[in-house]
Amino acid sequence: VYTADGRWTTVAEATVLFQSEEASAIPVLQALELSIAHENLRPYQSLLRAVGVPLVNIDVLCKALLSHGLSHKIPRSELPPGLTVEDYLAALWREIDLLLERQQHTPKVRAEDEQRLRVVAIAPGRDGALHRCDQIYWADSGTVTLFESMQFGITFLSSDDAFSGLAHLCRAF
Repeated sequence: VYTADGRWTTVAEATVLFQSEEASAIPVLQALELSIAHENLRPYQSLLRAVGVPLVNIDVLCKALLSHGLSHKIPRSELPPGLTVEDYLAALWREIDLLLERQQHTPKVRAEDEQRLRVVAIAPGRDGALHRCDQIYWADSGTVTLFESMQFGITFLSSDDAFSGLAHLCRAF
């Protein structure tokens, strides 16, 4: 399979994007070492899938993120090289949001995907690190201000607009 970065790879190593709207995520997906089928092959995705090329989905994405050490809190300075670019994180979050939207008509699969994401460090904390969604809280600004002033050590979600569509994956305070 010919890839978006101009290489040839096997069917077993390739993945294909479902929608053209996902093309903006290609650089970050490649940084996570996913071999994405070239955009010119999109019209043939049915054929690619028939021969065993999987779609990029939440499961594939979570496995890639976990293989790069995003299974626990990680300071941004220690992120894998492909995720240190701020635009790449925003593109990753948009891709995750799009993949979850795709599952809106299948609540069981969406719930399973959300559970997979909760154990991956993708949530931006106010401390500057990325956290697992099941280990960080979101709250209104007044609550955040109050509890941070008490220094209880509670980690709250940053107010990064690019992540706002995924905040529901985190724990409500």
